Amino acid sequence: MNLGILAGIFPSGRPNTRNSGSTPAPKGVNGLRLACWNVRTMLDSTDSNHPQRRSALVAHELSRLNVDIAALSEVRFPEVGSLKEQGAGYTLFWSGKPQSERRLSGVGFMIQNTIAAKLENLPTGHSDRIMSMRLPLRKKQYITLFSVYAPTLQADPADKDKFYSDLRNLVRSTPADDKVIILGDFNARVGRDSEAWKGVLGKHGVGNCNDNGRLLLEFCTEMQLTITNTIFQQRNRLKTTWMHPRSRHWHLLDYILVRQRDLGDVLHTRVMPSAECHTDHRLVRCKLNVHFKPKPKLGGPPRKKLHVDSLKSDKVRADLQSNLQSKLEGSDCATDTCPETLWAQLKTVILKSSEEVLGFTTKKNKDWFDENDSEIQQLLAKKRTAHQAHLAQPSCPIKKAVFRSACSHLQRKLRTIQNRWWTSLAEKTQLCADNGDHRGFYEALKAVYGPTHQLVAPLRSTDGQSLLTDKASILNRWSEHFQTLFSVNRTVDNSALQRIHQQPLKEELDLLPSLEEVIKAVDQQKSGKAAGVDGIPPEVWKHGGVALHSKLHELLVHCWEQGKLPQDLRDAVIITLYKNKGEKADCSNYRGITLLSIAGKILARVLLNRLVPAVAVHHLPESQCGFRANRGTTDMVFVLRQLQEKCREQNKGLYITFVDLSKAFDTVSRKGLWEILERLGCPPKFLNMVIQLHEQQRGQVRSSNDLSEHFPVSNGVKQGCVLAPTLFTIFFSMMLQQATEDLGDEDGIYIRYRTDGSLFNLRRLQAHTKTLEQLIRELLFADDAALVAHTEPAMQRVTSCFAEAAKLFGLEVSLKKTEVLHQPAPQEAYRTPYITIGETELKAVQQFTYLGSTISSDARIDKEVDNRLAKANSAFGRLYRRVWSSKHLKKGTKVSVYRAVVLTTLLYGSESWVTYRQHLRLLERFHQRCLRSILNIHWSDYVTNVEVLERAEITSIEAMLMKTQLRWAGHVSRMEDHRLPKIILYGELSTGHRNRGAPKKRFKDTLKKSLQCCNIDYHQWSALAADRGTWRHTVHQAVSSFDKNRRTDLQEKRSRRKNRTVTAPNPESSFPCSRCGRVCRSRIGLVSHQRACTSGLNP
Repeated sequence: MNLGILAGIFPSGRPNTRNSGSTPAPKGVNGLRLACWNVRTMLDSTDSNHPQRRSALVAHELSRLNVDIAALSEVRFPEVGSLKEQGAGYTLFWSGKPQSERRLSGVGFMIQNTIAAKLENLPTGHSDRIMSMRLPLRKKQYITLFSVYAPTLQADPADKDKFYSDLRNLVRSTPADDKVIILGDFNARVGRDSEAWKGVLGKHGVGNCNDNGRLLLEFCTEMQLTITNTIFQQRNRLKTTWMHPRSRHWHLLDYILVRQRDLGDVLHTRVMPSAECHTDHRLVRCKLNVHFKPKPKLGGPPRKKLHVDSLKSDKVRADLQSNLQSKLEGSDCATDTCPETLWAQLKTVILKSSEEVLGFTTKKNKDWFDENDSEIQQLLAKKRTAHQAHLAQPSCPIKKAVFRSACSHLQRKLRTIQNRWWTSLAEKTQLCADNGDHRGFYEALKAVYGPTHQLVAPLRSTDGQSLLTDKASILNRWSEHFQTLFSVNRTVDNSALQRIHQQPLKEELDLLPSLEEVIKAVDQQKSGKAAGVDGIPPEVWKHGGVALHSKLHELLVHCWEQGKLPQDLRDAVIITLYKNKGEKADCSNYRGITLLSIAGKILARVLLNRLVPAVAVHHLPESQCGFRANRGTTDMVFVLRQLQEKCREQNKGLYITFVDLSKAFDTVSRKGLWEILERLGCPPKFLNMVIQLHEQQRGQVRSSNDLSEHFPVSNGVKQGCVLAPTLFTIFFSMMLQQATEDLGDEDGIYIRYRTDGSLFNLRRLQAHTKTLEQLIRELLFADDAALVAHTEPAMQRVTSCFAEAAKLFGLEVSLKKTEVLHQPAPQEAYRTPYITIGETELKAVQQFTYLGSTISSDARIDKEVDNRLAKANSAFGRLYRRVWSSKHLKKGTKVSVYRAVVLTTLLYGSESWVTYRQHLRLLERFHQRCLRSILNIHWSDYVTNVEVLERAEITSIEAMLMKTQLRWAGHVSRMEDHRLPKIILYGELSTGHRNRGAPKKRFKDTLKKSLQCCNIDYHQWSALAADRGTWRHTVHQAVSSFDKNRRTDLQEKRSRRKNRTVTAPNPESSFPCSRCGRVCRSRIGLVSHQRACTSGLNP
């Protein structure tokens, strides 16, 4: 490397030629080469025939390979020290065990002398397994390097816990601005499951994952690190670092880890097979081009927003209502005034009154101190008064005591307010998770993770050749992108429309909206939503009083009668959110969030409340669970897992095609949608109001608090509107109806079911006169479709009909993202499915993430558990600085947040899991590690797992799973008989046979065992579950009793293990070999000897 040490150590790099455009690449360090190597030992034996010292040999190899800094493992030198190899030009720093102890570990850094001479601080040894150094690069820019050597697979679990606990603490104590690189021998195999460990593991791993590998993956996920060895595609010889001495298989055990945000600095990571220092490990070298990003520029000055938080006060609400009433009564509007004028007058009054009463706030992000601002300001005022009095008379002891008391009181109250806010937020998050309120859950999560700042990022031009950096160009580029997206012209084939039967007109939909309907729609608006183009937030409408609601009702009646809408009620403001994948300069890697006028949303809610009972419920199939009451993603995931389970049990194959529609909501043909609604019986005035909300709609993009020019939005359902999901599902249902018209009875899966009788008695299904059959071809959640069939030809017909119908209705199937999964019958070998759409063969996969759950072709949940663990580790790591390490939050508050955020992430979709002991062990280990971190319990405290649960006042994962599945089973049993989850649970396949003997573990087996463990009669459980409140109370009491008994059993088992007496071996025992007469001291020794003994055997 070209060393020339200036303010730091390395020279500023050349501009990066890979970045084209007007913005030069940030300066950095070119060609930094780091390496990790397990050298097995640096000690020189007296009888060694090596021509030079081990340290000199290693230094010369590093020099030959042009390595700047190498992290060495198994150095085995005692204590802490350094050794300079002047000839090779390197200095060795090491950290090991004391001289008196046996040394099988030890770590160190071997650094080029020119670099070592310029270090601000020498490398620090933390233990015989971890050493760190801080490498200065330029003005206050550093890289923190860690050289590590992890315990082996056979090591004591306590040693592994200590190693990763120490490493976590050291990484967390590293300055946030530092680049972090961890190098060394982790004695771990991480495998190749890049889907489960996204962001941590690349697509080019080696082999399978072991227990040590899982520990490393969990650590990387929590610390947001990436394993660079798995990023680059290359031969296995350039990836594997160690060969097993018996199996002779090569494995990857030595890794180089970097922070995920700095992955772009890594040019290449590979093994250097030519490196030689009489060790059985290969050297891993990483080339970096370190870049220093300039300080990010935040957006422009914040927009003024109404201070709606003050409406929590009764007095402020009363003042707003009084102000609005006086201004609205003073404004006299003629009845023949057009809606645009009426709206302009009403908007002016609302904004003026709101500004007078509420005022403005410039804070963009809300936190606990924002929501309690008034209370905190009063406390600060008292402290400020006491401080001023103390400054006026500094020698007065009374004033000084009053000031100290005010400071203490302020600190106590702030901690109380903070704990109260976090507890309330945790309860809200948990409630949303329990009730399946995904929108509310993710909104609560945003508050939990804290405020974020939207940065101004450059964009690529339309041709992709240059980067746009000025605000005007970026704004125009966004406008151009969304105008192209929303102006795609799609049509529905006329023959497809003619096949939809004309329904009688539903005249009741044309009635004028009543005041009660408007007030109900206002109350249904959710607080905290951003305002649209008019700037009026939902809180003002909700707390504006009867006078405001009456004026809004009058406006909507005028609009209904005249068939016109104010333009504000149509228009949309679009803000962009990065999808966290792909290049940030590419517009297609952003998601557009549409902000609409709340008044328009109120009108849309009035229309929706009429449309759903009159039209939607009669035409939506039972297989559609998207945006429907009392249905959610859990229903579809449960049905799909049950289909897998029953096909495996009854020796039937299963084919699943996961269909992805390209931008389905944005490409719905509006003209075709209006004709469909007309054929389904929507009368003209009602239909006209729906059309008015969509037609002549304009959009604007907001970037850096600036707005682009208006552009037309001419296609798709209205994003952000409450009508959009229902309109789309109606459109999609009509398409699906035509897709299935040409399919035969053999195309799909028939379920024979009977919902009366005991769930665990299969003989009840043999009474064919009392059973029913249900055909299942598709599982839907909005535009997410999973098509199912038993055979490949049937799957081909279902897929082809679906694709043809989608084409007729103007929708496009994404051939790149549509994938096929095949689960063969138990006695059949796996065969790659060949399913096509047109002339394109669909990709065959072994696993697929469906509605957030990982579906595997073997019907097991191994990959799903890995996926949940990865996401839960990430959630736990993100909250470390904000929650877990906070000294101001009570432990009970921290546990509440952990339960609401981390455990909810971990156990998502667990209602349908069939768990084995190995899954529970992994989940319990993660649970214990998190609780010990929250409660600040170290491995050296020797606190049992039972005591950890008691201190946290929380149950085990096994008890949580049991409670979740029992409550879900009760929910399914209370469903109506035509619901798919109930049909599939109480039924079986109409065809297929069971093998003799016990089947593989099923959901009903897990359910039955849970009922027995909780002492609930499994013959009578459905009667108890009929009443929701009674069942929840019964389950809660029973699971609590089970967990209490479980803890008691674990404590008794531990006591027996501690009190167990070990019988000393009898020295007089002897075990002679019958072949050669050799006497062994143990039976196992005799068995081992006889394997190799050849005496007395015939030649």
